[in-house]
Amino acid sequence: MQAALKSVKGVSKATVGKKVGIKADTVVTAAKSVKTTDLIKALKKKGYTATEKTKKKSV
Repeated sequence: MQAALKSVKGVSKATVGKKVGIKADTVVTAAKSVKTTDLIKALKKKGYTATEKTKKKSV
């Protein structure tokens, strides 16, 4: 998974957390030019199921 993320131009660091079931939280450090859709496409190309997890804003 890390290799797939690091293959995206502009990604400097990718850390994959502990796998729980079929899910694993991942933190990616990248240039501002890197889009979330590019990361998801790279993961899907390698056979991973990927979705974006958004943080809820507290009021």
